[in-house]
Amino acid sequence: MGKKGTALFCCILAAAVAGIPGADSLAAESFRVNEISSADGSCIRQVSGQNYQEYYEITQEEMEKSVSFEDVESLRFEFVTIHDLNLAKAKKLKTVVLENAAIKRAENFFNAVKLENITIGQGSTTESTLDFSKASNLKSLRLLAKDIKGVKVSGRQLREITAKDIKAKKLNLAKCTKLKKVTIQNTGIKSLNLTKNKNLTEVAVQNGEECRLTDLKTGKTHEDTFFKSPEQGCKIRFAGKNKIKKLEYYTSDKLIDLTKLTSLKELHIAKGTAVKVSAAWYQNNKKKVKVYCEGFLQKKLKQTKSKNSVILKPTKVSDGSYGYDMLSDGEDS
Repeated sequence: MGKKGTALFCCILAAAVAGIPGADSLAAESFRVNEISSADGSCIRQVSGQNYQEYYEITQEEMEKSVSFEDVESLRFEFVTIHDLNLAKAKKLKTVVLENAAIKRAENFFNAVKLENITIGQGSTTESTLDFSKASNLKSLRLLAKDIKGVKVSGRQLREITAKDIKAKKLNLAKCTKLKKVTIQNTGIKSLNLTKNKNLTEVAVQNGEECRLTDLKTGKTHEDTFFKSPEQGCKIRFAGKNKIKKLEYYTSDKLIDLTKLTSLKELHIAKGTAVKVSAAWYQNNKKKVKVYCEGFLQKKLKQTKSKNSVILKPTKVSDGSYGYDMLSDGEDS
């Protein structure tokens, strides 16, 4: 099994584990790969209450042989180094998840023809820009690793993208014309061009400390979160005739232009931020749009009118009956 402290790959596939109690209860189309570094190089997993161990360093050839590669639908890699692994032969693969993975070379890693869902989870590292352009059928992309410095994505089938805490300063979504939801949270991105994304229905730019309101009398905490004290701005260019119904815009920008958001139904903004909307649109829709600030629904907005537009500012940003709890880093919202 190698010397003490040697990093080993441990892979589990129910269909390939003969004679293990409960192995038939694991999905044959799901495969888990782990690289571990421990005193004896052991990898222990629970299968229907039974401990068992499987050890081997996995190569491209071994992985393909071990997991019935052409039939696998889901791959999860934990504590592994991704270096020259090629997923092209995984013809039914739809989901790839990386957690605490070191991505050193991945030119052919995201090229499975039916790959739809990719998650680069917390703790993962990368030495270069992550290129997802070969994942032509990609529908969902979640980027949650702080070390991600660059992203290239051009999937025309992409419906949803989430980027949280990444170092990347640019995100080009021009070719993702079917995109419906974008979430950017505490990244290095200071501008976002969405002029080609006319099918978007939800956009969230969330900078600052993520919080929840707490009722001081009952101790009950609200489920919905908001973001306090954003220190970074983000200029967004919206498409004309877009379909955006929900917008979260927690940035340090003092004024944001929303005159193109004619389908808007729900707006969340930071304290100190004002929004510019069309005067005619606001006259017809002011009772239909819910505006929130610091977690509070605004029953009244301060208005500054001009000939063709209205500047709106929140009036309620605090309440003595409420406090707020900050979510710790890594806590799910």
